[in-house]
Parts: sequence; structure tokens; C-alpha cells
Amino acid sequence: MQKKLSHSLVTNDKYEIEIPIIGLGVWGMSKNKTENAVKSAINTWYKHIDTAQIYKNEEQVGKAVKERKDIFITTKLWESNFGYEKTIEACERSLSKLNRIDLFLVHSPHKPKLRKETWEAMQYLLKNKYVKAIGVSNFGIHHIKEILSWAEIGPCINQIELSPFLQRTELVNFCKANGISTTAYSPLTHGIKINDKKLKKISERYKRTSAQILIRWSIQKGNIAIPKSSNKNRIEENFDVFNFKIKNKDMELLDEFEQEFITSWNPTIEP
Repeated sequence: MQKKLSHSLVTNDKYEIEIPIIGLGVWGMSKNKTENAVKSAINTWYKHIDTAQIYKNEEQVGKAVKERKDIFITTKLWESNFGYEKTIEACERSLSKLNRIDLFLVHSPHKPKLRKETWEAMQYLLKNKYVKAIGVSNFGIHHIKEILSWAEIGPCINQIELSPFLQRTELVNFCKANGISTTAYSPLTHGIKINDKKLKKISERYKRTSAQILIRWSIQKGNIAIPKSSNKNRIEENFDVFNFKIKNKDMELLDEFEQEFITSWNPTIEP
């Protein structure tokens, strides 16, 4: 079957860039494992690496992708760097480690008093070509509405935790209606639901792993997925999802798994 490997993001002045729909997430990955994991991912044809300032491994990602200009790099602005000047300075530090940034995200909606000046700095970074696209992570509908009420350039993406067990349909639909793409982090539920009996039954039907079913569900929903692993075999397995399609009846079954099952934090509901 045909491989759909990328998704268009609309940025400043309707300019579009392509983001690969599967990336390697490196959250929680130690520095000594990060570089090798990223290299394994690149060797497996991944074209997207997702990191963040708070992960403390931007430098290792930068080393691994240094000679590869075809790799899409996402990183995120941490809360301690919110504010106009601090945002620009933090971006410059990330650039010195990563060499370039394709997508720069505000990591959370925390510190509401600094949200406006932080986003104004993000717009400055985009206009002045520090980065190619800007977006948000862990933002709820009310947070995004706030940005859209005064921003010249809105976010092109919202990165949130998503899986069949946590679908956030209202938030995803709101983003879609406003031209904002969605990235699913923790699409494998940190492994907590991998052995779910209903999930395993579907995976056996397709002769696939539970992880592959979870990733395939996410991309068939139109999301970008960033599964995390430092294991070479699992990195390869997580990318091997383009030669099958989940049938509509099984997508409907997966949609019934909804439990509002959050494995990490949930800033989307905060003020």
C-alpha cells in the first residue's frame, strides 16, 4: 500500500512545510542513550526527531543529526524560559545545540501572565527565520482560543497525549476546525495498556504488535505520532506501520477503548 509519510503544516502567511507523520520521541531518554537511539531511528528511515529543552538531550540529538539536513527537528520551550527576551535567548541556546529547529513549541500553557509575551516572541522567531514553524503543546481549547484572539500568527500544531484510551475528541476537532494539526505523544501509553486483552485481540487479527496497532490508529486518525524507544528493534517495529491499514470496523472498536486514561501530566485543563 502507498506510504503517506508526511503531513502539511500551515505556518506564516499560509506557507506550508512538511512534517513526517512518525517521529522518534526522546523524552526521559538519558544522554548516553539518546545519540545512539536517534542514529538507529535515522537508519530505520525516521525523518523526524522530537526533543525539548527540559529533556536535557538536545545536544545529543544535534550530534546525531548533524550531517542530515533531511531530518525534521522539533523542540519545546520550557516554562523557566517563558517571557519575551527569555524565549528568544532560550531558542538561541537550543539552536546552538541542535544546529536548526524546524518546529518550536511552547511546552505548556503554564504561567498565564507570560503567555502573551511568550507567544509574541515565538512569532518574532518565526518571522526572523530562527525556526520554520511554531506551535504549542499540552494546550486546551481555552488556551488556544486566547492565543487566537490576539495573535497575528496562530499555532500550527498542538502536541498532546493521545491514544485510543485517551482520544480528546473535542480538543482534536477544535484544532482541526482552526487549521491546527495534532501530534500524539505517548501513543503507546508508556506501555501500560500494551497487554490490554481487547487490543491484543485486534493486533492478533492483523498479525501485528499492539504497539503497531496503536501507532497505526493514531496516524489513520490524521495525527502525527512520536513513539519513544531507545531499543533498536522497537524503534524499527514502531516505524513498520505503512504496509497495512486498520479496517473501519476495527477503528470503531478501537474508538470504544476511550477511558480518559492519562499517563502523565494534564495542563490542558489548567487556567
